[in-house]
Amino acid sequence: MPCFCHKDDRCMAQVRTVTGDIAVHAITGAVAGFGHLAPDWRPISDRDPEIDLTSQFRLEAARTAGNDLCQLVSSIASHGVGLIVDATPPGAGRDPMRLHDVSASTGMAVVACTGAHAPPIRLARVEDRSAEFLAEWFAFEIGSGMAAIAGDLFRGVPLMSERAAGVAGDSLNDAAIRAGAIRITLASPTIDRADGALIDAAGITAGATGVATFLDAPPAADLGAVALRFEASGGDRSKLVLAPGTRTPDALLAAASLGFSVVVSAPSTGAEGAVGIWEATIRGFLRQGLIDLCIATIAIGGISIERRVDPSTATVIGEAYRTIPGITESDLRDVTTSNALRVLELSPQSGASPPGRRRGGANNHRSTNAPG
Repeated sequence: MPCFCHKDDRCMAQVRTVTGDIAVHAITGAVAGFGHLAPDWRPISDRDPEIDLTSQFRLEAARTAGNDLCQLVSSIASHGVGLIVDATPPGAGRDPMRLHDVSASTGMAVVACTGAHAPPIRLARVEDRSAEFLAEWFAFEIGSGMAAIAGDLFRGVPLMSERAAGVAGDSLNDAAIRAGAIRITLASPTIDRADGALIDAAGITAGATGVATFLDAPPAADLGAVALRFEASGGDRSKLVLAPGTRTPDALLAAASLGFSVVVSAPSTGAEGAVGIWEATIRGFLRQGLIDLCIATIAIGGISIERRVDPSTATVIGEAYRTIPGITESDLRDVTTSNALRVLELSPQSGASPPGRRRGGANNHRSTNAPG
């Protein structure tokens, strides 16, 4: 079994997944995702409060979508993928229990995220919380388990009622499904108060827990200022990972020159020309000596009740990961596997918390507007 640790002294490193911590060397396939397996992107105000865990129609539709998702993930695994990162933050339709079910059913390692999205999906009171409060919340979801947050899902069902949140909270308390990374989305090109608190909270938490932080920011954002603030709060820039968004290949290379690890993502639908641009961008990282900061992946879309993933997704992923013109087998393994695992592994100094039951019982973290 090949080991994808970068150095011999990292062979005991672990990645925190929704089914528990696993050794890096046990992950033998490529890393995919940095997308969303089963999100509900609608703002909370647009969701139907009458649809919850009491709806038999919704439950049946959710079960069907869950079965479809398991089939998709099994197919992706058969094409050489060993780990999926679901970058859905709290309040954006995150579904910890479904991610756990899919991982347990298929054997696919899945990393979930804590953090926060941008408005209007961002939880309302995140705007007013201090960095210290947010850091405590993020660390709790990483160390003890993800909470039942209004705006999220429980096995495909929106958490919009007290009853639904109570049932989900009880189940998540028992399961202690932990986040293994942080994902924050900045709302403005300039660092406003709320975005600054998120950057600070991510830095504090990443420094304490050793997890990676995935950053999504507007194209005009001052990434240098973001990185400096993240580091000043205790974060390690080498584990700050930029999502591509709408950035050009040159902009992605510029971010890497600042020390960011950078996700270079192609659509799973194999849109005409997109995979070619993806491959050319990866070769650009190689030419500029930045290949260690390139994380190449195919974005995996989600399955919801209203939408089904193109069944060709798994084949597209498998073919793209098999060969890239102009890239050696060793470099291909780095960009599709090793570089991602390097940022996802828990830092040795993190003292990562053992699994534990959530404080405060089922009613903890159940406000309809806030994390906490």
